[in-house]
Amino acid sequence: ARYYGEYVSRFNTAGVASEYYKLKPLFEELSGFKDADEYAQKCEIKIREDKAESYRLALGFKNKDNIINLQIAASLFEQLGDHSDSVQMAQECRERAAQIKAYRKQTQKKLIITICSIVAAATLVFTSIFVYKTIRYSHAVSLLENGSYDEAAAEFEKLGDYRDSADKKAEAILTKLKNEGKIIGGQMQGIISASLGCVAGVRPDGTVAATGSNTYGQLEVRDWKNITAVSAGGDDIMVETGNILEPDTQKFFRGLQHTVGLASDGRVVAVGNNEFGQCDVSDWTDIASVSAGGTFTVGLRTDGTVTAVGLNDGGQCNVSHWKDIKAVSAGFDYAVGVRSDGTVITAGKNLSNRCNVNEWTDIVAVSAGSRHTLGLRSDGTVVAAGPDLDMCKLSEWHDIVAVSAGNDFSVGLRSDGTVVAAGENNFGQCEVSDWKGIAAISAGTFFTVGLRADGTVVATTEVFADFTKEVSIAEVFDWKLKIDN
Repeated sequence: ARYYGEYVSRFNTAGVASEYYKLKPLFEELSGFKDADEYAQKCEIKIREDKAESYRLALGFKNKDNIINLQIAASLFEQLGDHSDSVQMAQECRERAAQIKAYRKQTQKKLIITICSIVAAATLVFTSIFVYKTIRYSHAVSLLENGSYDEAAAEFEKLGDYRDSADKKAEAILTKLKNEGKIIGGQMQGIISASLGCVAGVRPDGTVAATGSNTYGQLEVRDWKNITAVSAGGDDIMVETGNILEPDTQKFFRGLQHTVGLASDGRVVAVGNNEFGQCDVSDWTDIASVSAGGTFTVGLRTDGTVTAVGLNDGGQCNVSHWKDIKAVSAGFDYAVGVRSDGTVITAGKNLSNRCNVNEWTDIVAVSAGSRHTLGLRSDGTVVAAGPDLDMCKLSEWHDIVAVSAGNDFSVGLRSDGTVVAAGENNFGQCEVSDWKGIAAISAGTFFTVGLRADGTVVATTEVFADFTKEVSIAEVFDWKLKIDN
């Protein structure tokens, strides 16, 4: 049963034909167990499809009717073995090439040409795979340039590590997502979310993966289904002193954490700490997006109104009067919303000037952190409200499509899939300069995670320490998450 589950998982995530060649005999070894025979047959179908595609490519070379292309065609047909009439076609190609060579031998000039052609053909036969990949690469580039992003990504996937195919695949996926408006404004951000000590992500099948600290059961998401977005929240490490927030080492990693999920039918689920009712969302309906704060949860309805539950000691849940809202973000103990006209509204205490957003305009997305707020403008620049620290000094950022505010640090996703960060870096949370092909980002309290265009995850750390123990999030490196939200 363990092997069966592993093989099925590999089958469902297989992107290249070679994987089906490997899986078929493995399923055949499990013949009679569950639907292993059916999966073996599915692998056979995929293999036949791949051979059919290679057969069509070989026919194209054959029809060009010159020695070099006939030699290539013959080599490709021979590689196909007993598929269709490949053996006969290989023989025909060899015979036709021989006829051409015989004709050219009639004159010395033609003999020289024939000799050169034979040498070239022999070289190409030995490098037929390279030629094949070169042609497919050119075809994939053409698809990308013509806007056929799904087809281009699939072709680059088949090319594996040939040249910069991996980067081109990411480019195709990211360009499609951007053109569909799924990155700018943060829609893709809901696929992965980091908080004080955990990470949650939506898988392609609508289930949820979660890892990290599970003190309050915030990782108990195994029964969730049909989820389109997640948000991980948690009580932060700040203490209010006058009108400012400062790090509180005495409350360090108290960990009142909860995780919220948005289902495809507009309903919401939540697990974790519910001391203040932050998980009381079972009666919510028609929700378009959710955001988990420190000890409260905010939901944006499809009609542009907003609801909230949880601790309301600073008025952070006083959002029932908000209207025409297109995006929301819950911070440590305050909420931020983006109106349809691009202006911004907040609820909660204006500690450390984090709510000084009244003059912001042309905003498409916001991210509320502990004591600072980030706003993404439609022109790709970023504004910040909060203390006069590095995490708010972002005037040089440009071409940004998504932002995420962590604990005294800021992260931005550029349109080319690279990432920038500024602010506190005592745990390496800002070391993201070498990331590429990223489709979504999320800043936790002490770390940053990124969702690559292929569905895999990158993070700035594997393990970090709280007051009493180490917390590992290394599991994220094995995740395969949803991309097209």
